[in-house]
Amino acid sequence: MAIEWDGQVAAAGQRCAVTGRDLAPGEEAWGVLRPEGDRFVRQDLSSEAWAGFDRTGVVSWWRFKVPQPVQGRRLVLDAAALLRIFADLGNRDDRPAAVLRWLVALWLLRGRSLQLARMGKDGSLTVQERGGASTLLADPKADADELARARDDLLAAGGIAPHG
Repeated sequence: MAIEWDGQVAAAGQRCAVTGRDLAPGEEAWGVLRPEGDRFVRQDLSSEAWAGFDRTGVVSWWRFKVPQPVQGRRLVLDAAALLRIFADLGNRDDRPAAVLRWLVALWLLRGRSLQLARMGKDGSLTVQERGGASTLLADPKADADELARARDDLLAAGGIAPHG
């Protein structure tokens, strides 16, 4: 089933969520991921705004350079940002975070930024960052709607319009 999405998450690197100022190509900025209800939304901040930004309730954050505008190109989250989101979601115990963390782990496994150490009979995964500690992930047994919502949240955080 397709998830309806109203397009409220702006593409990454366009405007500071605090000051409203346009972010210039090549400028260092900060992306944050925060929960809103049962969704996760991305906001981008200028370095000036980041210095005084209240991080209460923020799930994850990462620094990035605002990309040069390129026709037809979409901004995506790189492996370092996904690894940070994966680690930060480990500090939460709510269902949407568990489903999103599971999905992020699968993408990191696919991209070989995480290694599969073990797969349990119950569907659990033990994953490991190269040279890092192992992490046990219980299968959240998410339904199709939960996975679609987590996928759309993550795509929106990467500046990609979710599927509709």
